[in-house]
Amino acid sequence: MVPRLGVKQRDKLTLYVDGQARSSAQAPLLVLAGAKDFAVGGNPNYTGAPEFLAARFADLRFYALALSAEEVKQSYEAGCGKR
Repeated sequence: MVPRLGVKQRDKLTLYVDGQARSSAQAPLLVLAGAKDFAVGGNPNYTGAPEFLAARFADLRFYALALSAEEVKQSYEAGCGKR
């Protein structure tokens, strides 16, 4: 299992693999939603066909602020990469 981390910082989304930045893309500067709930792999408010994400998560975290590249590296070295 390869540790991956996505970080959205302002209008840039960066993918980290094994603690290293691998790719980035432009993202909307602001994401506004009135939702009071969320789900990983599906939208709990969608009434169409069922949504499903076929995946396993060994470690899933949400942060209120974007991590810096150094914080991503430190997190990986502290244990995420030791799985």
